[in-house]
Amino acid sequence: MGNDEPQFLVKDGLQVIYRKHSPVSDKDHTVQQKTALQVTDYGSHRRLIHRVSREYMMAQRYTLKVRDTQRGELWIRFSALRVWRIEDELPCDQPVWLLIRQELDGSDTKFSFSNAKDSTPIETLTEWQSRRYFVERSLQDAKGLAGLDEYQVTGWRGWHHHTAMVLLAMLFLLRLKRKLAPKAPMLTLKDSVEILKIVMPKKKLSFEEAAELIYKKHLNRFRTRNCRLQKKQIWLKGNGFLA
Repeated sequence: MGNDEPQFLVKDGLQVIYRKHSPVSDKDHTVQQKTALQVTDYGSHRRLIHRVSREYMMAQRYTLKVRDTQRGELWIRFSALRVWRIEDELPCDQPVWLLIRQELDGSDTKFSFSNAKDSTPIETLTEWQSRRYFVERSLQDAKGLAGLDEYQVTGWRGWHHHTAMVLLAMLFLLRLKRKLAPKAPMLTLKDSVEILKIVMPKKKLSFEEAAELIYKKHLNRFRTRNCRLQKKQIWLKGNGFLA
């Protein structure tokens, strides 16, 4: 980026971001702290960041395709500029990317940082910034299709066991989806679950079998509670809280 570009100041939370190089040397910490405090007096960081986005997007912005969606294709406006952040009231040595993403209708603007190299293409930065969607979508699918949020445990070991089984179930659904993709390109993970329900129907329980299953659950819960109470009693006695 050339020297004739506008130099912006951006404040992100408790961090100050300089559009150009750090205004003070790393040797004078007193001046650095004073400069950082002066910059924080510029006002609301949200207002500053939005001012940067509006002014910079007018100068350098790209309209790029992010991904395919069920309704077609998702296109966004995207800009990226190099900034220096301040952490602990001291300027960082290396610049980072400030990524600015905006919907085509201007309804939503998002900001994020990236430590990618200076030579990283704008298309690659756009792809990396948009990967968060797939992470969130994977968590939503795991909760809705494999019961990620339906654990009933009282310890970390049980939680890890439950999460591991959910990950295996999601892997199975994904492999089934990819296997059937040549015949059904629009197949989703939810469709895979529907196929499994038809091919492997759930066993219908009688009243007696359902009651026995509930009894076993309650018995396990009772035993777990008693075991924890016993361990607590031993700890209290060992530390002199009980006679």
